[in-house]
Amino acid sequence: KKDSSDCEMVDEPATAYCYADVALVTGDSAICEKIKDLGHRGACEALVERVPAKCSEWIYADYCYRDVAALIGDTSVCDEIKYEGGKAECKAVILKDVSLCQNTDNEDCYQKLALLTGDETVCDKLSKIQITGDKPIAIANLDEEVSKCIKMAKKEITGCLFKSGSGTDCDLIPAMAKNPSL
Repeated sequence: KKDSSDCEMVDEPATAYCYADVALVTGDSAICEKIKDLGHRGACEALVERVPAKCSEWIYADYCYRDVAALIGDTSVCDEIKYEGGKAECKAVILKDVSLCQNTDNEDCYQKLALLTGDETVCDKLSKIQITGDKPIAIANLDEEVSKCIKMAKKEITGCLFKSGSGTDCDLIPAMAKNPSL
């Protein structure tokens, strides 16, 4: 996605994400102006310009802070994230510290670290039971999640940027890997 004209053929709400993708890949924050939602536009600018303060008005500000923090390699930006598990994951990714994933409530942290480090042993840390709030829940498809994790470690994935249905849900991992073209 390197041409914003392609985004005009995409249905809402995916259009805004498409523009943000193109802006991030090209480094052109002017493309963000095409996003109608002001909060999302600010988040787009925050990512392209690497300015965390512009994340605050978006309804999904935590994701914006996470990705800007990863792009600039600054764990202090993670502290802006309201959700504690999100803060821990943000810091784990930046520091590439798998021990911090224990403080998160999903497998994404381990999978992202497997992708970033290429270390398949990170996938061994995925557990059948996750803690969400006060109660443990089971990962129904643990084998599938471990398999996905190993594929990420081996770099056997492509097209992560806002593509659903690809079998790998890795949203803004390219930002986290400081490689928008991933």
